[in-house]
Amino acid sequence: MEQSSWTLTEEDRYVAASLVGSGQTTLAKLTNANDWIEQSGRLKGRNYQIASVAVDALQRQVGVQGIARLLERLGQGSDFESAF
Repeated sequence: MEQSSWTLTEEDRYVAASLVGSGQTTLAKLTNANDWIEQSGRLKGRNYQIASVAVDALQRQVGVQGIARLLERLGQGSDFESAF
């Protein structure tokens, strides 16, 4: 798997935590395309920071192979809780 050249900064992590912690958005509000677009406007594109921080945290917990298994299960129709 190719490593991305884009890395999260401490500012990215802070902004994401602040937006979620203050209730301005949730991960649940970023789960489908329509919500993503709506939130993108409201958050001035910071939804990418939030999603990146979430994926980074998930990768730290389950590793790249765990994410691959999770995505495979989601692709087969499982909900996130069951796939996790």
